[in-house]
This record gives sequence, structure tokens and C-alpha cells, in this order.
Amino acid sequence: MPRLRFLKEAYEDYLALDGSQKKWVRAALERLEIRGAEIGESLGNHEVANLHGYKKLKNRKLGLRIIFRENKADEIEVIEIIVIGKRADMDVYRIAGKRVQTISDTFAELARWINRISPKE
Repeated sequence: MPRLRFLKEAYEDYLALDGSQKKWVRAALERLEIRGAEIGESLGNHEVANLHGYKKLKNRKLGLRIIFRENKADEIEVIEIIVIGKRADMDVYRIAGKRVQTISDTFAELARWINRISPKE
């Protein structure tokens, strides 16, 4: 059974929703916990962001999207929730792209820092 992990900003997205929106999100997250990344629609190079490797769950009536990715290490499956929001004017995809870029930049900086402090052989 996969574990769900939220970016801090995605959790804040959830808190900003109204009651009916939260109800749908909770149901969608329960489905993710049970079925993992086998559900959801794959995203790719979206017109406003490169979201290759990410997926979305959507509710057309509410206009909501949950953008997530699977991260599998050994036997542990983690579903990372990147953004929860409305599709309006592609904003949810733009926000997801910015958050993904921030994650990428953070890991790149960490790798540079590790390389600087690692002993040379």
C-alpha cells in the first residue's frame, strides 16, 4: 500500500478548499492509497510546464486537479502530492511546474554542496 506525502504547499492548497472540494480530495486520496499510481492520467510536456513523470486526478464538475508522482524505492511506494487546485487558465499546471522546478533546484544545490565537502580520492 503506497504512502502519501504532501509538499507543504499542497497541504496548504488542501486547507484552502471548501467543504465539498475537501470531500472529493479525501476520496481521491483514499483511492491513491489503495491503488497507487495505477490510477490517474499521465501528464507530459504540458504547454505551460514540463510535467513528464507526473499524473493527475481530476474532477470536472468541481474543476479540481490533484497533481502527483510515484516515487518507488525498493519495496516502498510513495505518492508525492505536488498541488491541489483548480484548472482555471492552466494555473494548476503552472504552479505544479514551479514547484517541480523548485524541488529540482534544491536537489541540484544539495548535490553541488555534497560534492564540495566530499573528500577527494
